[in-house]
Amino acid sequence: MTGAHGARLGYILAVDHNSHMVEIQTPSGIGLSVSTMLLADNGNHIVAPTMSKTDMMAMAKSQTGRTVAMNFDMRHAKNGTFRG
Repeated sequence: MTGAHGARLGYILAVDHNSHMVEIQTPSGIGLSVSTMLLADNGNHIVAPTMSKTDMMAMAKSQTGRTVAMNFDMRHAKNGTFRG
């Protein structure tokens, strides 16, 4: 999904037609709920013409309290090397 000025905002993971919401995974790994009213079908891709990366990070902070998701592989925790 792209936003204002062609910024890559993330991937659509799920669509809930009843509530008119989509679940979007941001490039930083956070899942967000966004109203379909903010989206438009532009033929071969979905755009959010009024949303920027800054808007997405603000939504992530508001909805989850975080702006980045991290995955730790505990097998590597003993030697201090983590892979995200």
